[in-house]
Amino acid sequence: YNLHPDIIPDEMKDIITEEEIEKLAISDEDTAIIQQQLFSHITNDWKKVARVVMETMFELKEKDPRWNGIPDIYYAHLIRGLVAANRISSRGNLDLMRFSEIRLAD
Repeated sequence: YNLHPDIIPDEMKDIITEEEIEKLAISDEDTAIIQQQLFSHITNDWKKVARVVMETMFELKEKDPRWNGIPDIYYAHLIRGLVAANRISSRGNLDLMRFSEIRLAD
């Protein structure tokens, strides 16, 4: 998939649509909390995006059950935004959590 990302079927990609995001109705404050938790799991070493997402989801759900309805693809969406803003570095295909890695920006 890394060599030929154009052959990845859309249903395999970890992508959330704008319509799905709107339905979640996540406040800016909650988004900031999620991003803060994501950052707490990102280090200077490369980590799989899927691992960072799962660690963050687990930690938030342990603190408060209100986080249970937020899908993993929303967390992956936030990570892509952090990469686009140059706040973290990435390698691999960010559309596939298991085939991409992130770390703190250089």
